[in-house]
Amino acid sequence: MDTVEKIWVDEIASNAFSKLKTLVVEYCEKLSSIFSSNTMLIGFQNLEMLTVTDCGFLEVVFHIQDSNMSGNHSASTFRLRELNLERLPKMKHIWSGHPHGTLTFECLQCLKAEKCESLRNLFPSPVAKSMTRLENLEVNDCGVEEIIAEEDEGVGMSVDDLIFPRLMVLILIELPKLRSFYGNSHTSTWPLLKELMVKHCNKIRPISFASEIQSCQDDTTSEDQLALFSFEKRFPNLERLSVVCSSFKEIFSEDVFGHGGVSLKALGNLQQLQLNILHNLRQVWKDGSLMAQILNQIEDLSIWKCSSLSIVFPSPTSFQRLTQLIVEDCPGLVHIGTSLAVTSLVHLTNLILRDCGAMEDVVTYGGNRVEEISFPNLRILALDGLPSLEGFSLANCAFMFPSLVSIFVKQCPKMNIFCQGALRTPKLNKVFLSYEDNEGLWEGDLNTTIQTLLTLTKSTLNSLSQPHLAARSFSGVEDNLDDDNRWPYI
Repeated sequence: MDTVEKIWVDEIASNAFSKLKTLVVEYCEKLSSIFSSNTMLIGFQNLEMLTVTDCGFLEVVFHIQDSNMSGNHSASTFRLRELNLERLPKMKHIWSGHPHGTLTFECLQCLKAEKCESLRNLFPSPVAKSMTRLENLEVNDCGVEEIIAEEDEGVGMSVDDLIFPRLMVLILIELPKLRSFYGNSHTSTWPLLKELMVKHCNKIRPISFASEIQSCQDDTTSEDQLALFSFEKRFPNLERLSVVCSSFKEIFSEDVFGHGGVSLKALGNLQQLQLNILHNLRQVWKDGSLMAQILNQIEDLSIWKCSSLSIVFPSPTSFQRLTQLIVEDCPGLVHIGTSLAVTSLVHLTNLILRDCGAMEDVVTYGGNRVEEISFPNLRILALDGLPSLEGFSLANCAFMFPSLVSIFVKQCPKMNIFCQGALRTPKLNKVFLSYEDNEGLWEGDLNTTIQTLLTLTKSTLNSLSQPHLAARSFSGVEDNLDDDNRWPYI
């Protein structure tokens, strides 16, 4: 298809493709546009899915002239539901021209754009205003500077206009030129938003959930740079938030709800929080912040490659719904939390700690005496690649693990005791030493078993381990556990 310059003739009968629902265009190197006129689009009003890939010279998908259309065509609805655009290096516009009232795309539910280096924005504002059903928006590795472009004629959106009111998933990845979602002073309201990911968007200012949510890598960003999103309106259904590859020193600031609590429920349904590759992150929230009320909703917390983070839970807060905590490759992490802070982890089921070179203990004293700490629902504990770890806790208090059935200990050469105080693990009867350990080790109780590990010779440990196994796989151990006691996949 290298020689194809046009797919259709300029004049198409209005019913010529009236039954076409799916159109795929790929490897048409000389093609400059897909639909070159309004009249042509009217013949495809029932098209539901359009995929365009690998067209090296395509410049625009929909070229819509602001023409005087007659009859019933003066305000037409294009029924497209899904639009996929990939590897279109010369594409400058998805929509070009000025579709002021002549054609709407209100049925579009999903738009994905990837590897479109010349694309500067996704939507003219009139097109964006018409997309009342958009649910999924994903942009990856494009030259986009703003998602919605303001029209030169000044026909934009007022502060009361709803942009994508049904949006549920928003993913923005590898957009080094992205400065704003919409250049005008507009507050977005997405009451149905459930998943939000912003990664490698270098020119957006640091995060502030009181007013905006952003991602950046460059600390020299100008202070007058536009916000990406405004949280003045609530996103009560947001379930998953990922913050990746950014320069933030803090995710939730102490003044996050400093405006009369207006935004207290902005993230009230947040269930999953992922913090990945945040090398300047020193704390997730500050003491006394009302953010604790939002953290109470989180069920799954994952932290990876946050090199400046020294402790996850520095003070008491409410994590009563947290069931899984995974912390990996955080070389500055010394403790997971203080003895008082971890008492709220009553629903924690899986605790995975791996490759944290500075970790001395999981639970530290913290200055407040606690007589007993119970993890009533913890079933699986993994301690892997913690060369400074001396014990799970060196605090002089009792630890209760009534549900613990599986524990994995590997590459913890300084660990000579599990805890200093009384210890109760009624369901535990083995400690796994490697990913392919079939029998585990048990010396009557957990403390004695951990102490026995120090007496094992290096050759014995090497014979138990399998270096060729992937460091992030627990498949070998899974084969030796019943369905209820499996290691969680990571």
